[in-house]
Amino acid sequence: MGCRCGEIARCKSDINTLNNVISKLQELGYYDGSIDKMLNYLAGCSEASVSPDNIGELLEKETGLNHLVNTARNNIVSQCMSEMSRLQNTCTFMENEDRDYHRMIEELQRRQREQANMGESK
Repeated sequence: MGCRCGEIARCKSDINTLNNVISKLQELGYYDGSIDKMLNYLAGCSEASVSPDNIGELLEKETGLNHLVNTARNNIVSQCMSEMSRLQNTCTFMENEDRDYHRMIEELQRRQREQANMGESK
């Protein structure tokens, strides 16, 4: 058992990074929904470029692509959340282990001081 302070700091940094990734991916979901709404609005307004013959096909393709993007993004968010949870558990374990290590070192140093003081008083 040894000091884990450096590993704990790196673990917490990774947790913060994953938290930022998750936040950005969820934000992208919001923008993706807005873009989908705008595309549907434009398809309805733009009769010059979208005919009744191809509007169904365009909407179907856009919906299919949107579904693939949403599914991929949701999978990535889920994986990031799982990894973040694993790292939080690992970090908690290391913090407990590190606390015990530092207590042990403090106790050894206290005993050494006591022994040194006893040696001086003889």
